[in-house]
Amino acid sequence: LLMALPDKHQLKFNIYKDAKSLMEAIEKRFGGNKKTKKVQKTLLKQKYENFSGSSSKILDQIHDRIQKIISQLKIIGESLSQEDINLKFLRSLPSKWRTHTLIWRNKADLENQSLDDLFNDLKIYEAEVKSTSSTSHTTQNIAFISTNNNDSTIESVSVVSSVSAASTK
Repeated sequence: LLMALPDKHQLKFNIYKDAKSLMEAIEKRFGGNKKTKKVQKTLLKQKYENFSGSSSKILDQIHDRIQKIISQLKIIGESLSQEDINLKFLRSLPSKWRTHTLIWRNKADLENQSLDDLFNDLKIYEAEVKSTSSTSHTTQNIAFISTNNNDSTIESVSVVSSVSAASTK
């Protein structure tokens, strides 16, 4: 237990000879008092409530960030319903996930599904979401006009309708 502490703290705790007294001293030193725990709990709740995945474009990063906050809340004794966690995760995804999040938010078993299962289910669609958000498709009508200056006949016009053009952003 003593060896798990950073080197700079090992000398401070070297006086404790048994694991129980060492653990109590570590908790007292690093655990904080009731006031600091209350502030920490409030800050973590705010961090959870204000969580948004828009700063992270990658699904893995969003999942890791929310998972870290949830784990910290559980450590300090704050419980969240599974449905609330899943809905928070879905709402935090960027707008390019809108179609998938609408479908998943209306599923009946959302309260029974773990965050990891939901993440893995969404991971299947990540390549599709990336490809549709990076490419936009537009349809335009284009007319090709041909004129012949040597001939006095009427100009010939060819029209091609519904030409699809893809452009990358």
